[in-house]
Amino acid sequence: GAAGAGGYADDEDPQKEISTGPLAPTLPEQEVKTGEEDEHEMFRARAKLYHLDNAAWKERGVGMCKVNRKEEDSSKARILMRVDGSMRVVLNFSLHPSFEPDPASEKSVRFIATDLDAGGKLSSFLLKFGLKEDLSKFISAVNDCKKAASAGPSSSPPDAPTVDAQPAVTTPEPAEKRDDESKVDTSAKSTELPQEATGERAEAEDGSAEKES
Repeated sequence: GAAGAGGYADDEDPQKEISTGPLAPTLPEQEVKTGEEDEHEMFRARAKLYHLDNAAWKERGVGMCKVNRKEEDSSKARILMRVDGSMRVVLNFSLHPSFEPDPASEKSVRFIATDLDAGGKLSSFLLKFGLKEDLSKFISAVNDCKKAASAGPSSSPPDAPTVDAQPAVTTPEPAEKRDDESKVDTSAKSTELPQEATGERAEAEDGSAEKES
């Protein structure tokens, strides 16, 4: 056919291939409930979680570890961690005065807590952060929440940043000495730590294993 403007034939004009209409229908925005709308974030940092299985540490996942405290009652707090990508909850338990985190290195800490992958039984965990400062802040936040729990119900602290999170899950709060606690594998303190947990650099930037140089 006859050439159009710019030397293109009318049926070959590239401008005719450009659509000015919407590519997809616009969907209305919906409010998503996270389960943390009534909580203050006391601490957050990326970390890698291990659990003790037959006297060996096995990786559970990498993600954001948080310490949250209730707005209306600062005596209630919990530790929450979800795996990157799938957002699967791997830690979600209430902080109580008898909770005792045990530093294993300058960047990692061991503790006994409710195991969501074991039907709510108690298990030994190792939490490894990317920076030693993260571990220090984690311990500080945990201790603050433990003090508040010991003091009993109280008013909330000043507003803290709003964060996205997983809906709350009710977990049992151990007494000073639960019957099933005596059955927990306590060899964690004498078990050799994962090699990367004692290195200078921590693998907490992604979910992949550390590559050997």
